[in-house]
Amino acid sequence: MINFIYTRYFTLSPITMSFLSRQRMYRNAFVSDMTIIVFACIIGAFFRRNKNNKVILAWNLCAAFSLSYFYYLREDSIWIMPFVLVITILNIIYILFLSEEKNKISKKKIGRIVIYIIPIVVLVLSTLSIKTINYKKYGIFEVNDRSSSYFADVMSDLYKIDAKNESKTVWISKDAVNIALKNSSTLRSMEPELKDSIKIWGGGQEIKGDLISWSIRQAASNKGLYKDAKTANDFWKNVHLELKEASKKGKIKNKSRIYFTKQATGIKGSEIPKYTKLTIENMGKISRYEECEMKAELPLFPSASEIRKYEVNYGVFAQLDLGAVDQKTISTSNFSKFINKVIKKYQACAKVVNIVAILMYVVLTVYVIWQFINKKYKYLDSWLVTTGVVLSSFVLIFGVTFFTSWFSKDMEAYIRPFYSVGGYSLIQVSKYLSIIFAGAVFFDIIKKNISSRMPVEKAK
Repeated sequence: MINFIYTRYFTLSPITMSFLSRQRMYRNAFVSDMTIIVFACIIGAFFRRNKNNKVILAWNLCAAFSLSYFYYLREDSIWIMPFVLVITILNIIYILFLSEEKNKISKKKIGRIVIYIIPIVVLVLSTLSIKTINYKKYGIFEVNDRSSSYFADVMSDLYKIDAKNESKTVWISKDAVNIALKNSSTLRSMEPELKDSIKIWGGGQEIKGDLISWSIRQAASNKGLYKDAKTANDFWKNVHLELKEASKKGKIKNKSRIYFTKQATGIKGSEIPKYTKLTIENMGKISRYEECEMKAELPLFPSASEIRKYEVNYGVFAQLDLGAVDQKTISTSNFSKFINKVIKKYQACAKVVNIVAILMYVVLTVYVIWQFINKKYKYLDSWLVTTGVVLSSFVLIFGVTFFTSWFSKDMEAYIRPFYSVGGYSLIQVSKYLSIIFAGAVFFDIIKKNISSRMPVEKAK
């Protein structure tokens, strides 16, 4: 049954056929499948706690390698870690206090705990490996320059500066940049390049969202700081230390907000209900596959003019053969018509499946509470896993909803689904887990009723 659901509903899911993911030569094409694989391995290992060590080792090794691959497929995969950590902690608690030989430490228990922390250990080793390779190749012990180097620290400093002309769409205003320039002599060394770059990227206006980070990077590149990674990192280190010192001395006033990442501005406490509501609305759209579609015609590569525009905007040269013709278009009209019909079937079914899934989750929750009161825990694991998947999808979509909030309405409707690819898989998984586990509850209840009546019928 699980195999049928996976092959029919996950591998043929609308998001796996949408132009937002599969029709683009981009890493997001892997995200939907890898999300399912990682969660399946972690959940599979969780439900096999009572199996022999060979079985749980196999599942945890699969979880380890799939998690490490998935985590570095994108830079924003931190959202998966709460699920991974909670499941790992639950496994350790079970092994120590709820399995055989309760409250006793044994070699067998220690061995099992070691097996269950393999995914986290392998992820840490993968991180160290990437950093080591980067150190040998580029001279800095970091995973990447944008999110984990001193450049990321500087961007975090800039996002926190309390300045004029900032809004929902403008995360770092020109005034914030001027405050930073005033308090960092190192940053002032590239002031002409910085102001020119901001002017170009903003068209004379304020730069919206996180695009300011690319403008600053281009300015540093124009200054010649990116001749090697170490030179750039040392430069940003000095800027960060100067801004940090100015902040400590009260020369820079910081905004009072919640910051989830170094790559974005913060959220006011009063804004959390608004973004929570938007997140739930977006999860509803995802559950109904509203924004999934396959395009009949797609460009094979940008035109010469588009490539030149890219070069001007980003300050780098794009390869283009001198004899290259203008943009070509590939047509898949017959296939796309068929796929879009399939997507519409999913959209129609989702209206019913969503209602059933919600009802089944409520049934499962009520039954687990009833069992808990009566000191029975048969379906507690099932409820914890399902709830964990739902909450993981919420964390992911909350982040995407906030990060894309600065786009115009038209652009947000295009960009947000593109970054929400993993959410489609998680919401699908949570829906069918709710139905399967609640179905098992009903089966158990019916089975018990039949068993309880059998002796009475024999007596008659």
